[in-house]
Amino acid sequence: MEYEPKPIKTKRQNKAGSVLVFILALVVLLSVLALRLMEETIREIQHMSQFHRRDDLRIHAYSALEIAVGTLSEWKEVKQKLFGSAQGWADPMEYAEVEPPEGINWDVEIQVENGKISMDELRKDPKLLASLFETMVDEENDTIDYDESLEFADALLDWEDEDENHRLDGAESPDYYEDLEPPYFAPNRPITSFEEFKLIKGFGPDPENPGEGGLFFDGNGNETANFEYFKNAVSLRSAQELNVNESSSFLRSFLCGENDFGLEELDLFLNGGGNFGGAEGQGRYFESTGDPRLESLNGRGVEFGVECKAFRVKVTVTRGKSTFVLWAMLEDPAGAPSSTNASLSTQAEEAKKRFESLKYPYRILALRENENFID
Repeated sequence: MEYEPKPIKTKRQNKAGSVLVFILALVVLLSVLALRLMEETIREIQHMSQFHRRDDLRIHAYSALEIAVGTLSEWKEVKQKLFGSAQGWADPMEYAEVEPPEGINWDVEIQVENGKISMDELRKDPKLLASLFETMVDEENDTIDYDESLEFADALLDWEDEDENHRLDGAESPDYYEDLEPPYFAPNRPITSFEEFKLIKGFGPDPENPGEGGLFFDGNGNETANFEYFKNAVSLRSAQELNVNESSSFLRSFLCGENDFGLEELDLFLNGGGNFGGAEGQGRYFESTGDPRLESLNGRGVEFGVECKAFRVKVTVTRGKSTFVLWAMLEDPAGAPSSTNASLSTQAEEAKKRFESLKYPYRILALRENENFID
């Protein structure tokens, strides 16, 4: 057998192998870093594209709002008056026969804001305000008596008035709210949000007796049926005359008082029931306050009309998982109550003149983007 000598590794060969291992490790490390960099870049692009998509959806939302305003304006021009959504303008996109761009979905909701009684009118007549609370029920489902209704009315009016002198059954900061834990103060200005009722004595959870609720919120802070009735019956934003065509059944019940027969007839007519003509199930509307069926609403002395003068418009635009929501409060400038606010600044006056020069069919009272339209 012949002897075959084994090759002897030199130091040079060992060094070359180490370099190769180092290079391979470096390649792996760079690959991992490159992958991480790509992932971060993709996330950054996705993040930045959200703003681009939002701006894109914003354009579509305002376009949909213009279609809604155009629909209302066209109906008013043709019919002279807007009486109720049963006329056919409740779905402006369907009426205008406008299709959204590919990949875009939009939804437009129009609510008649002056289908509610103005909070300003209730402030002027505390007895009327108390009467509204008197039509509600407490936690035991018992009707609110007259004395209790006065307590609620006084507490609300004390919350709003400018002085610190509480009414007979009311509450002010020095003698009630400052003694609570934690203490707070009545704002002494007109209420701007329904959520404020949670802080007003008698309406929210009782801070002195945990677990006990109030007229509008139960002991756990959840809204009661009374609160829903109130929100659907009272407007904090519109001072326009009440339109009974778009009023809630609860509000009509309040206005009718004890005239149950008159209320039943009104509900049947407005909800499309009964033998009043027209297709059954389709809503109807009154075109004149002189209609004898409306006489049952005169018991409370509240002035009302049959025209839509203020609108709350909600536009929702979606594309994939991206959503943009636009809220607008519109008011018909014709016959709008005169403003009692302080004089406008020079800048505001100039902006008002520019807007009037546009001859826009409706006055924009408020706009909100991507947030709840809280009142």
